[in-house]
Formats: sequence, structure tokens, C-alpha cells
Amino acid sequence: MRKQKDSNPADSFTLAHLLTFLAALPFCFSGGMPSAKSWAGIFSLGIFQIGIPSLLYASGIARVTAISAVFITMLEPLMNPVWVFVFAGEKPSVNAVAGGAVILAFISFRSFVNYRRSRGKAPSAS
Repeated sequence: MRKQKDSNPADSFTLAHLLTFLAALPFCFSGGMPSAKSWAGIFSLGIFQIGIPSLLYASGIARVTAISAVFITMLEPLMNPVWVFVFAGEKPSVNAVAGGAVILAFISFRSFVNYRRSRGKAPSAS
């Protein structure tokens, strides 16, 4: 996505979502025809959970660093247990908290190491 920042990163999202749709389509009908309520849920999630965020991410990817893009994409799965706790009152398990801490620690460590490497490099003579 970051390599496409000067062209159109939304093309990658469009292709990925189209392939996902085609792969999942047979499973939509394996238990019979979905109800109208199910279709409304599918379309709502498609628009508000996947479509709009993908467009916003594709437009924003050209304006942020690669590591910022990684942090942004990692926030959603890391925050899921937090949102479930806040809105549903379900406490996250120790494993969920530990997993999130490990992910954040390694991303932070990698970011720090890359930052230190980039600061230590001499400017190239062109």
C-alpha cells in the first residue's frame, strides 16, 4: 500500500475485497438463503466496517510513514477486547491482554531499532 502512495492505493483494497467476496460467496448460501435481516447486516458491515475505513485508509496512507500505517492497522484488533469491555462489560482474558502487550512491545521495539538505524546512516552523496 505504501509503495502505491503516488498512484492509487485504493486499487489494492478493491482487488482484495473483490477476491474475498468471490471466495466467500458460496458459503453465504450453504445454509440456505440468508434472511433480509442477515442481508442488511452484511451490507451494513460491508459499508461501515470495511468499505469506508478502507477508503479512508487508502487516502491517508500517502500522508503517513510506513510505521505509522502499521500502528494504525494493528490498533483495530488490539482495541477489540477494550471496546468489548467498555460496551459489553466482558473482561478480556489474561491471554488477550498478554498478546496485545507482546504485539505492541515488538512493534515499538522494531520502530525504535529502525529509527536508530536511520539516524545513524550518513546522507548519501548524489
